[in-house]
Amino acid sequence: MATSNPPPAETPTALAPRHEAIDTISGQIAAIDELIGLATLSIRVFDIDLSMMGWNTVGRVERLAAFLRSSRKARVELIVHDVRYLESRAARLRNLHRQFSGVVTLCQTGAAARHALDPMVLVDARHYLHRFHIDRPRAALGIEAPQEAQLLSLRFDEIWASRECEIPATTLGL
Repeated sequence: MATSNPPPAETPTALAPRHEAIDTISGQIAAIDELIGLATLSIRVFDIDLSMMGWNTVGRVERLAAFLRSSRKARVELIVHDVRYLESRAARLRNLHRQFSGVVTLCQTGAAARHALDPMVLVDARHYLHRFHIDRPRAALGIEAPQEAQLLSLRFDEIWASRECEIPATTLGL
């Protein structure tokens, strides 16, 4: 009786490094969704107010929730200049924050970082989307680009260090 050995387990192929210029908001929204799909440990976001890039859409919030459920080590850090959109119009994002309050941190920038006008999304210190200025839709996407992501991570750390307050996941009071 002949037995056959099972084929060797396929190892996931590493992503090929990729750099891409993105000149439209819709292209950036698609890039953010791609980045979230690549995330295994961390997603770090700096934005003016999270209103323009689809952060409060059903699909985006579902992708973020799936990422957060994928690992106990998964973390999301969001920092914004202006919290008014989050407080008044981003119910899905606030619910995600409430549901995953131990692993989602939402903060407002401090005075030292108010000059920063270049939103960014950093994923696992390997992938990024960097919009060069909030007033222009030009951005750079990097996949498997740890050196560039590291530079942006240092910038994010500077912005994060300026934070004045963490936005609570729940509102206390009557």
